[in-house]
Amino acid sequence: MCGLLLFVSNNENESSSMNAKKWEVELSTLKSNNSRLTAALQESTANVEEWKRQLQAYKEENQRLKQRALEAEAAKGDSDAAAEIRKELAILREKVEYYTQALKGKEEEIRVLKESTKEFNNNDSVKENDILRATLRQVQDQLEAAMGTQESQKKVLEALNNQLAEKIDELAGIHRELNTVLQN
Repeated sequence: MCGLLLFVSNNENESSSMNAKKWEVELSTLKSNNSRLTAALQESTANVEEWKRQLQAYKEENQRLKQRALEAEAAKGDSDAAAEIRKELAILREKVEYYTQALKGKEEEIRVLKESTKEFNNNDSVKENDILRATLRQVQDQLEAAMGTQESQKKVLEALNNQLAEKIDELAGIHRELNTVLQN
């Protein structure tokens, strides 16, 4: 019976250890996912900032070319120069429009990533951490109980072993007495 209790106790320890490892792997996966989302958010933010700088530079160039076009038309000078300025102005307008649209798209992407990160952090991580902590506490309690049971079983076995040794000594004494009686 004591052997059966030790076997059950060992199985509980193995099961608790496997559960703890499973939750450690799950926590590691969640941390990895969180890191990837954070990196993507940072990269998108950096891209948006760069596009904002480029957009501002194009706006300034656009303004400068508008000023040159106005000056050229006011002077009613070379029509080829005015046409060239208009071409440059049209190209810059297209670039400004492109970067404006790209900026809006990236800002939306950042907003979505921020919401995903918040939702992920707030919901899944907190819940998973709570579950992991509760499971860890439960596993630790089970381990302590199993170790306590194992310790008490060891004490019982030691007591039984001592009693058995005493009985064997008594039987050996009786055996010696019987041999003495039989030899006389």
